[in-house]
Amino acid sequence: MPGNTRQANSRAGLTASVPFARTHSVKVSISTGVSARVGTRFDSYGIAYQYLWFD
Repeated sequence: MPGNTRQANSRAGLTASVPFARTHSVKVSISTGVSARVGTRFDSYGIAYQYLWFD
C-alpha cells in the first residue's frame, strides 16, 4: 500500500437503561469524539425501547 492511510480516533460515551415496567425499559446513549487524527469528529445519540418476551 503506498503512503500512510492509517486513521485513528478516540471516543467517550455514556449509556443508561431505565426500566418503567416489569418487562419494559428505555435505553439512552450518547457519545462524542475525543480526538481525531484523520477524518471528522462527530457526536452520536441513541434511544432504544426494550421488551422482555419471556419472564
